[in-house]
Amino acid sequence: MLAKHRIEIWNPPTIGTGFTEQTKSESLFREVWAIVEPKSGLEKYSNGQLESTVAAHIDIRYITELSNTATAAKYYIKFGTRRYNILAVLNMDALVTGQSRMIFEGKKYQRLICTENEIT
Repeated sequence: MLAKHRIEIWNPPTIGTGFTEQTKSESLFREVWAIVEPKSGLEKYSNGQLESTVAAHIDIRYITELSNTATAAKYYIKFGTRRYNILAVLNMDALVTGQSRMIFEGKKYQRLICTENEIT
């Protein structure tokens, strides 16, 4: 895997209560090399404003904490000025490159299926 993008994986936000106010705290979980591959985009008008979303595959080396989709979906990815929400995780022994479509369940790589600016 020839990873060329540096991404940050952030922990789920936690909300703490002080004496007078609630504070939202975020912390960096890990910074890793990745391949960020945009897959599709969608635009729509809602309440007179244009909204857009981008779907992407982000390939990384295997991280145990992200092996379960339910757990991984709580984390988010920062790539430059973009923020991606994790929708699903594929745990693989081989990556899909070019015309090769061989994917095997394993613990070598992970493909994070993500969206940016998800439209509801």
